[in-house]
Amino acid sequence: MNEQDKVLARRALEKKRLSIHQVEQILAEAARTGRSFREIALGRGLLSAPDFQPPPPKQVPLPYLILLGVSLTIFSVLLVTSTLRLRERSQRDDDLAVEQSKNMTEAEKKSAEARRGYQRSIVEAREARARQALAKARDAMARADDRLKTAPSSPDLPLALNEAFVGYNGYLDVLPDDADVRIERSRTHILRRNYDLAIADLDRAAELKPDRAPALRDQIAQLRLLLARTPK
Repeated sequence: MNEQDKVLARRALEKKRLSIHQVEQILAEAARTGRSFREIALGRGLLSAPDFQPPPPKQVPLPYLILLGVSLTIFSVLLVTSTLRLRERSQRDDDLAVEQSKNMTEAEKKSAEARRGYQRSIVEAREARARQALAKARDAMARADDRLKTAPSSPDLPLALNEAFVGYNGYLDVLPDDADVRIERSRTHILRRNYDLAIADLDRAAELKPDRAPALRDQIAQLRLLLARTPK
């Protein structure tokens, strides 16, 4: 028995058009004669032509179709809503990231400005102290010049020179490239007989002010002579 006969026999049993005994009889005759299940069933009048037609497709109940349509509609709405929310959230996240980047940039700018302001304040404070030290040095040198004119042997002279020395050092520690002040300090060194220090100041001043270098070199040469004559 071929597959088609098996399908027909099973369908006849399911529809209760044939009993198991009848099916067995038909199958036995089909095996003995080689005839088909359909031909034997029709010949015996057990089945009619409509019994061999394929079953009609199952009709889906209308309520089920309505429920399915509503479900699809709800799913579509939820899908669209979720997509829109995700898009809005993504846009908000992008906007937030941009805003944070801007805020970070502004914060970095403010931080850099604060650092520059702090550094400027430090520099300005140091320069202010340096100018105060220079003013004290020049005031001390003025007193020293007065003692040189009026009382060269006065003990106030070395005190004034020492005060001037300290003041010039305080200024040049902050602004070491001020050639004019180096020249001023060299005079303090000369009066204190520190010719080597005076030479160093004048030599540096000549480097900073090449236009005054010839005169400064002459003075340096004179100081070298004095240094050579000074007992060690």
